[in-house]
Amino acid sequence: MAEDALWCSDFVSWVYRVAGVPLTGGYEGGWLVTNNNAMRGWFERRRRWVPATSPRFRTFDPVPGDYVRIQTPTWGHSAIVERVEGDTLYIIEGNARGRVRANRYRDFRHHPKVGGFGIMTRALARRVWRPLLPSYWMPWLRGR
Repeated sequence: MAEDALWCSDFVSWVYRVAGVPLTGGYEGGWLVTNNNAMRGWFERRRRWVPATSPRFRTFDPVPGDYVRIQTPTWGHSAIVERVEGDTLYIIEGNARGRVRANRYRDFRHHPKVGGFGIMTRALARRVWRPLLPSYWMPWLRGR
């Protein structure tokens, strides 16, 4: 992969695929959705998108495994919800300074960078996190 490649959405697609809940309609046999606008569109077409501009956003409770779109000055960014504690959103993101890392947004419902959530059904969200958290994330989360 090129050093300047944008791979955050590739990472999210890969996580869902490895967890056994692949996305559809993308590349590589359908599972690869390659940018955050396409990722948002994927959830919108399934009526599982909660934009920050929606009244529903203020009361929506994301769960581990849900998709989150981060607003940036340029392209936007894709990540996966790790957990929510109070008003703090914890995420796992790929291509964050060129690597996979954990991040958090305090007061996430009012944070200007949190652009919306894609709802993985609750059953699918559980499948994303339970098998993957220990084996895939722990090496990256140490020292957090």
